[in-house]
Amino acid sequence: METPEKTIAQYAFDRACGFNLAAKVCEQQPLLIEAVVCYAFSVEVGLKAIVMHESQVSKVEGGHHLEKLFFQLKGTTQGHIKAAVNDPSFDKRLTEVNKDFVDWRYVYEAQENEKKIGSWIGFLRELSNAAIDAAKAIIPPPPKRPDPTPEQIAAFVEEMTRKK
Repeated sequence: METPEKTIAQYAFDRACGFNLAAKVCEQQPLLIEAVVCYAFSVEVGLKAIVMHESQVSKVEGGHHLEKLFFQLKGTTQGHIKAAVNDPSFDKRLTEVNKDFVDWRYVYEAQENEKKIGSWIGFLRELSNAAIDAAKAIIPPPPKRPDPTPEQIAAFVEEMTRKK
């Protein structure tokens, strides 16, 4: 029996969730620069997942530019994300964090970025959460793999027992 496969959008969504979780862990440590990088990448991959699903494509143009990715979303999806972030300066803030994944990865090359971290991390956290919520609402979960039959379980146990 063939097992159902995830779509590329579902894989991307999983990665966005993973980087969002990593950012939250970093933020608690506090490893704030690392949290900014993870939140920014979570936003990027989350937006790409949505674009792939909405446009039925397997590759998204836009690189690490959050603005380019955001404006590839359908208008309704943009509206949901803006409403979830609930920041009256959303467009200005999106411009400010546009290339944060690239900029903050190399923070040691431009230490002045460290001064801005307080205002950046909150917006990126909210944007990451909103992108994940939007993706969750429109990207169907991957097909469930069928549970193994009792015969398959018995065969597996027998095979593992023989290997010992």
